[in-house]
Amino acid sequence: MKIMKKIAAVTIAAAALFAFAGCSEDDDPNEMITKVSSKEYTIEYSNESSEISRGYKSTALKHSGGFFVIEIENQKSNQTAADGVMGVIFDLHENSEKKDFYVIGVNYGYNDQKKFGYYASKFRNVADLQAANFGAGNGHVYATTALENFNSDTDPAELVLKEAFTYNANITPDENGKIKVAIDVSMNEGAYTVKMYKASDLNEKEDGVKESATAIIDETIPAEITGYTKEEQGKIGFYANVYANKTLKGTWKLPDAQNYIQVVEE
Repeated sequence: MKIMKKIAAVTIAAAALFAFAGCSEDDDPNEMITKVSSKEYTIEYSNESSEISRGYKSTALKHSGGFFVIEIENQKSNQTAADGVMGVIFDLHENSEKKDFYVIGVNYGYNDQKKFGYYASKFRNVADLQAANFGAGNGHVYATTALENFNSDTDPAELVLKEAFTYNANITPDENGKIKVAIDVSMNEGAYTVKMYKASDLNEKEDGVKESATAIIDETIPAEITGYTKEEQGKIGFYANVYANKTLKGTWKLPDAQNYIQVVEE
């Protein structure tokens, strides 16, 4: 095995937060998600079936959080039904039998609401990503009432952190019907902070937010839920579902990917 490391122009302290890991298997049977580069993934898929089409693609990136920009196209202000969900996955730990991870999903028009919506959940012991709710079914529990049960469960389980779908009126379609949201996930002393920003909050290069920006969503996932006492790393990835007879088109961008330590194995 030959290992090569290439460190980008960042400080050692900052670079220590990032790392490449070995590639893992994806679960995207309809090949909905396309990797354009390490910094960009896209979806453009028409679901002509009567079932939800799901896709998941993990990256080789490990990080304690991540900064993501999601764009969903063709979301008109008069649209009353969502096309699907685009989501980001972080703190992904997996083996041949199961996966544990967090997911934040966003969409527009869910449940006949002409609004932007999002949810956040933690999943454990997931084995069948194509099953409803990642295989956790309706057996989800809530962080405020059943954390002990969730941590002791050996079956696929969901811990609801933010109910689907929580609406926010600050994000609306632009003149072309595009929804854009930035999701900033960071960790401090074992707790995650999740912030979301609207498009106008992004800086010129869209690799961060303006100094004057104020998060429209600011949530904490406490250490008692993460189980961590210090900064830890997990892989990140992307998730999408497309509802029956709908078309979902959009882009995930990971602007800071160029700052990761790259490990190439041969």
